[in-house]
Amino acid sequence: MTLETGTVYFFEQGMAEIPEAVSLFGFPVSLYGICMALAAVAGVSVTLREARKRKLERELVLTLLWITILTALFGARVYYAVFQWHPFSGNPFLVFDFRSGGLAYFGALFGVWPAAKWYCHRKEADFEKAADVLCVGAAVAAIPVWLGCAFMREPVGRFSEGIFSVRIGTEYLPREADSALLEELLSKTYKINDELCISMHPVALYGVLSALLILFILWITKRFRKQDGDLFQMYLFLNAVSCLVLEYFRASRCRIWGTEIPINSLVAVVILLVLAAVKIRFRQGQRNRRHG
Repeated sequence: MTLETGTVYFFEQGMAEIPEAVSLFGFPVSLYGICMALAAVAGVSVTLREARKRKLERELVLTLLWITILTALFGARVYYAVFQWHPFSGNPFLVFDFRSGGLAYFGALFGVWPAAKWYCHRKEADFEKAADVLCVGAAVAAIPVWLGCAFMREPVGRFSEGIFSVRIGTEYLPREADSALLEELLSKTYKINDELCISMHPVALYGVLSALLILFILWITKRFRKQDGDLFQMYLFLNAVSCLVLEYFRASRCRIWGTEIPINSLVAVVILLVLAAVKIRFRQGQRNRRHG
């Protein structure tokens, strides 16, 4: 096995490079694809383990896992393509090329949520209980997914020359002429080993750290949850907050058409408001029952 190196330099000029693919018996294998496969294996394994603990039927969980994987990939890709259409405008069929990266978390969530809820309703199963189990597996899977994004040089971060900044070749930049943040990156290019590069925040690595923190908090929360669905609500809350933080460091964003409003930030705020409303309503219901 050999590494096929790309232009990514971590921390200091020339200190380290990370590859985009590995060569197995002469065939290039994308490290992004390997990370996605690892995410699926890790997510499924943890989900089945959690399902045994919560005494969920194995057949129900296995079907939910298939639904989750398929709808997550489809939803994540469609969401990304709808709000980031420029790369696909010349060839719409590239939307179905999952090897090239370009997946959005909220698209995966909106793909999985209604499909899983519909299936649980059909099987007369407890959706909140199943969601608590699935979200732990999803939290584990997010770690290699973000690592895969780093190998794909996605997402592009804001300009930074800090000690943890990442240097990538300008050929990896998405061409969004109306983005002031990308224009700033292009205005500060320089050469490393005769290649034109930019220096940016390592958003994908921030994502890995964020995913690790989310998993840790969920693992702690499991011990103190009071009812089914609490873990899923915490998962939604943590991911919405993480999205708002990570969006700040991004230079390339999915935006509402014809505006500069980042759609991920808007969706994250809506989710936080809905969760707050649900929590307030739940507490009011508890108060009414005590006084009733």
